[in-house]
Order: sequence, then structure tokens, then C-alpha cells
Amino acid sequence: MHASGDDWVLEQKKPLEGRYANCFHVGFNSLEVLIEFGQCHAGSSNLLHTRIILQPLFCMELMGTLAKCMQEYEEKYGAMKQDSK
Repeated sequence: MHASGDDWVLEQKKPLEGRYANCFHVGFNSLEVLIEFGQCHAGSSNLLHTRIILQPLFCMELMGTLAKCMQEYEEKYGAMKQDSK
């Protein structure tokens, strides 16, 4: 159900656009999970640029895929310390 690495190939008519994000907002209703990504800079307003809407089941799949990715990252580059807020 999830796609990562070379497991999933989609014929693209144009290259994917890369967008930098250093902030995000997450929300939900009974049918969907909403994730909005953007850029936040001190002294200026936040600029949200990308909205992803997922069914809750696909959100769970995404969470598992991200957890696996971060586990592999830490195995390669070392454990990361999370800021406590």
C-alpha cells in the first residue's frame, strides 16, 4: 500500500517539483487527515505552499514509512536528539 524507493515508479510527463519546508500544520476531520507544509522565517509571516489530504488509513501507512525511513537514517548517520518543547 505504501511506496518508497524503487518499489514504485510512475510515468511522469514533467519532473517533480521540490519544495523546501521547515514548518507544517496537521489537522483532521472524520474522513481525512490534512497536512500543510510551508516555510517559516523569523520576523515574517508563515507561507504555506503545499497541502496533502489523506484518508486515515493512508496516513497510518505514511507514518510507518516515515518511521522506517528515520530508523534507516539513524542507522547510517547516528541517532538524532529531539528538542523538548
